[in-house]
Amino acid sequence: MSVQNITELQEDAYQRLLADEFLATVFVQTERKGDILNSIVSALGVMNERGGKIGAAIVVLSPTGGVEYTEALDSPLRVRISFRVLEDPLFNNTADGTQISALTIVKRLIRLFHLYNPIGMANPLIPETPTFVPVDDPAAPVAYEVRFATTETSRDTLERVPTPSIRPAYIPVPVAEVFLECSNEEAAIYYTVDGSHPWPGNQNSVLYTTPISVSTPLKLRACAFRAGMIASDVNLAEFTEPTD
Repeated sequence: MSVQNITELQEDAYQRLLADEFLATVFVQTERKGDILNSIVSALGVMNERGGKIGAAIVVLSPTGGVEYTEALDSPLRVRISFRVLEDPLFNNTADGTQISALTIVKRLIRLFHLYNPIGMANPLIPETPTFVPVDDPAAPVAYEVRFATTETSRDTLERVPTPSIRPAYIPVPVAEVFLECSNEEAAIYYTVDGSHPWPGNQNSVLYTTPISVSTPLKLRACAFRAGMIASDVNLAEFTEPTD
């Protein structure tokens, strides 16, 4: 899943809210647009562009996420999109207010986004459990958060470079030739002997091109890289003092 897709998810949810006639008088904002707190306070207590109505607002929060299956190596990402529903009844229940309660807005959000398939995502939005919860928010005395989640398609997952082998390994020094190999022939293998992580940006990391001669005890770490793929796991070989 790209960053662009996540951005599109928030923007698509925002535009869907703006297009809903039932919410035409409710102020809608995204978390990343401008000075949100001032905008929300304004929407809750003074006239605003949503039909000149006051007292209620919806904030489309920035998406968050994590791996769907923590025990799986190539788990798809699970992305959450949440909405903050705010109401100040003191203004909302007046003639100039939206007169749409926070709970009514919550129910509308659930109907709008239940199993909705947003732009840039392969799977529909699924309500989380619990789907809405009361929260504390400094902008309003009444606030709820409405939560949905979706997962990326499995075809969007990136392949991981196979872990390079080290031959021989875990044997006494000296060793005339140590060979590093990766089953992905187009991958570049980097190694270190100072305990640091082997990667191209590490000045103590060496690109493997020829067999390595080991004359003193050390720990050799190796990692394989290829453009467009996730770097391999690090392999470790420990060369020790000879035993009598």
